[in-house]
Amino acid sequence: MASKKLKIVHLCSYFQPELGYEEYYTAYFQKKMGHDVYVITSDRLFPFKNIEKMLEQGGQKNTSRIRFVGYKEIDGIKVYRQPILIETLYDFMLVKGVKELLMQIKPDIVQGHGGKEGTPTIGAYYSSRLGFPFVTDSHDFYYDQHVLIRPVKSWKDVVARIDYLMFRKWLGKYTYSKAKRVIAVTKEVGDFAMEFNGADPKKVVVTSLGADTETFDRRPKARKRLRKEFGYKDSDVVLIFCGILSKRKNPDKLLKLFAKVHKEHPKAKLLVVGEGEGSILKDLKDLTKELKISKAVTFTGFVGRLDLPDYLSAADAGVWLNNNSVVMMEAISCHLPIVIPDMQLSHVVGYDNGYKFKQGDEKAFIKYTKKLVSDDKLRVKMSKASRKAAVDHYSYKTNAERLVDLYYDVIKEHKGRRR
Repeated sequence: MASKKLKIVHLCSYFQPELGYEEYYTAYFQKKMGHDVYVITSDRLFPFKNIEKMLEQGGQKNTSRIRFVGYKEIDGIKVYRQPILIETLYDFMLVKGVKELLMQIKPDIVQGHGGKEGTPTIGAYYSSRLGFPFVTDSHDFYYDQHVLIRPVKSWKDVVARIDYLMFRKWLGKYTYSKAKRVIAVTKEVGDFAMEFNGADPKKVVVTSLGADTETFDRRPKARKRLRKEFGYKDSDVVLIFCGILSKRKNPDKLLKLFAKVHKEHPKAKLLVVGEGEGSILKDLKDLTKELKISKAVTFTGFVGRLDLPDYLSAADAGVWLNNNSVVMMEAISCHLPIVIPDMQLSHVVGYDNGYKFKQGDEKAFIKYTKKLVSDDKLRVKMSKASRKAAVDHYSYKTNAERLVDLYYDVIKEHKGRRR
């Protein structure tokens, strides 16, 4: 059974190879394993604020979030982009023609991406009617800015909370009830699916997000080139923050805390890679002038996923003050020790490759950041540990292989019940 080539369909609202993300990497590495991989999705990218600017800065010719409708092969993946029926309420979407495509493809298994987004629910609905096994992953969990946690400050917050409690909760419950497995990308995600959406604990399988460890590796030539371009000395210790700049990630507070580190350790520099909504990038640049650290902070704007390893390679350590992100795994894959808040991805520093601090503990953040800046031998040691951890535990290639093993089990169970 384990040697059989599978026909795998990934069903998701947004598929964006331009930006990366788990949906793309899972499909890509399953294709590299020799399986026949399809993606059914919408004709749109996720509606990030300033998405056009991000795509432009990332070197994309098409800077619109609207993509083609129809079939196209992307990196060996057979992608069907379908017109939408509805897109609303932040990330809820339904696309046309899913049933017809599933009947045409005749998949061995369908994996949905998400439980409350709408499009994967279509796969859940047709799984029993068309006779294919269905699994879905889940990414939702409680965090400080979650719609059910954050303070209600506007009518939009009221609508979002009603949406979650009266609609998304039950949508997720239905999707997970139809799934043969619920693939939780962290333990916290699995707990949320069980507690909030009523997912069967026997179905929940905890996996991990990851990094493309083939693409995200140290690039010595790029390091030398960019450090020269940005004016860094060999003795400078460059800290890097990567991600979409948003208020919930507290980039302004990160600058203020970095100013304290820089005051004691002038060799510390900060490289900020990312774009954000509205005037946030300009506001942050203005803040560096107020803090008198403008010469120590470099802003690059958005960088595409294929070029991001260059910028991570130019740095000596990664720092995040609030919110966990997949880019942390891409950072350790590029040999960086990291300092991160103790949230859903804090396990990625469980290999003597960085530090975690209690969310909001600014003193601890400063303490650990100073430690990395001041101790060259420690950084080298943690650098090696980071790369090893990424390859051994957080490789999308390995994750894709584990998912295929899970598919085989589910398919075997499905066939057994149909006899």
